Amino acid sequence: KGGKSMLSIEESLQADYLAMVMQQSGIGNFSATELDKQLSGKSAFATVGVGAYEHSISAGGSPKDIETILQLIYLNFTAPRFDQTDLDNLKRMYVPYFSNMESDPNYIMAKQSNSTLYQNNPRRQVSSAAHIETLSIEALRGVHSKLYSDADSFRFMIIGNVDLQTLEPLVERYIGSLPTSKKTEYAAIDDGVRMAEGKTTNDFTAQMQQPKVSVNLTYSGEIADNAKNRVVLDLLKRALDSRYMISIREEKGGTYGVRVSGGTNKYPIEQYVITIKFDTNEQLADELIEICDAELRKIAEEGPLVEDIAKSKEFLQKNYNNILESNSGWLSTIYNWYEEGYNYKDEYLDILASITEDDIKALAQRILADGNRTLVVMRPGATTE
Repeated sequence: KGGKSMLSIEESLQADYLAMVMQQSGIGNFSATELDKQLSGKSAFATVGVGAYEHSISAGGSPKDIETILQLIYLNFTAPRFDQTDLDNLKRMYVPYFSNMESDPNYIMAKQSNSTLYQNNPRRQVSSAAHIETLSIEALRGVHSKLYSDADSFRFMIIGNVDLQTLEPLVERYIGSLPTSKKTEYAAIDDGVRMAEGKTTNDFTAQMQQPKVSVNLTYSGEIADNAKNRVVLDLLKRALDSRYMISIREEKGGTYGVRVSGGTNKYPIEQYVITIKFDTNEQLADELIEICDAELRKIAEEGPLVEDIAKSKEFLQKNYNNILESNSGWLSTIYNWYEEGYNYKDEYLDILASITEDDIKALAQRILADGNRTLVVMRPGATTE
């Protein structure tokens, strides 16, 4: 626990690029090129990851290369390699890239959406050329030191077809020998980041070669981050997705597709987020936005269609077995067990079966009652040649 919430605003910007810089620089005594040579014929990787409220090391590869995987984990903690020449090369590559992106409508939309939803909070920024320019070896090394100087509070989850007798001495050697410190207190800290409250609209124009209107519509509010609420929210998203497929794509022909995403967050406060995104033309944009709102209102008033929920439940029941046949599925399952005592393997199907149309209707009513609706619309300005 911790991630960027443990860092200053300036440090958090550096942390966004820590993994990229470390991969560019290699590890320990090996440059990236030399490391590739050392790993030739092997399937093994490890990389750091710094999120808003957690920091981690993700690793994997072939079971026969488990020792190499654990060696890379050890080195990512104890021997990061920060090379000025490699950082300069990275800047030469990415500064022009992001400078060119400044005029890309999709990039502009992402930036506007982010700043509107998070009220211009400096801790929630889209990558830019200016950010790349600020990267420094000293600052990056400082961020790594704060987050990875020791392994206190890290939870190591190893999933896969690895022989336990082979694994145990390797874990003792490479993970057991990681440095620890009683001074370190890793924790997710409330960094003050909040989504916009009430009804917020950002309707702007941008120059584009191929005129289109892009829409991001977000609903958010506080809710307990638990297994049942996550499943109810998932079913509501699927119900909306099904309705939009008919009312927006098929009946109006207004877009190739509407993307409904979201979930629950635990930090900095427990909340739900539902985001609806689509591209369309100027003639239909406002009408389709109203349909998005109307479908949610309809579920709040009448409940979701029984057939929509039945289809979703049938899909999720079948998908349950697929999840438990994948490493990523077990990773998530074990994570939830340690975080909140939730046993996905034994409890999920019962929770899914217990949820009714009324549960989904109640959540839709709650979303409307909360009234936190952030709308970002990008319309075409002057057409560029």
